[in-house]
Amino acid sequence: MAECADYIRVYAPRNAQLTGGNGFDTGKALCRPGPTRTSPTPGGTGTAVLTGCGQYNSSFPSNTRNCPSGNYSLGMRGGLNTPWAIDSLGPPTELNSDLPGRAMWGGLTETPKNCISNISLSWYVPHAVQKVNGQPSYTILVQKQSGYSPTIELTIDTSAVKGLKSFNFKGDINADRVFTLSPPAKKK
Repeated sequence: MAECADYIRVYAPRNAQLTGGNGFDTGKALCRPGPTRTSPTPGGTGTAVLTGCGQYNSSFPSNTRNCPSGNYSLGMRGGLNTPWAIDSLGPPTELNSDLPGRAMWGGLTETPKNCISNISLSWYVPHAVQKVNGQPSYTILVQKQSGYSPTIELTIDTSAVKGLKSFNFKGDINADRVFTLSPPAKKK
């Protein structure tokens, strides 16, 4: 069983304020599997068998993980050959930026093999909408992490800005991408 453990970081303007997030490993165990035991097989090599935490192999108490096959097992930790602890999921655990002039939120995420994890973040950026030729405009840069092509769902709520239409995008990010919101074209 191979799971995907990854560290996700999201950078925003320095004055951005995190308003919510979910899908990150909190480090708070719901269950800690017992040690693995080896079952003898013909030839005497043995097979590692997970012990304990079986209730989390077929379901998970959060809708942030979706495993269509019904197999939610995280399997074994890489080279350690020990089972993953089953941790609760919640907001990002890292709230301090490593880049000057930027806010950053991040944390560990774990996705069982053949499953989908929904990692969500919400934030507010005061005074982010700028006037361009007298019209409101907003630009956001989404940068692709090396070696990873995520499917993102980006929603920008502009309800507080008169004349700027809200925006939704869902798709793969294969390269850095700029999204610019401008007012709708004037009707003639």
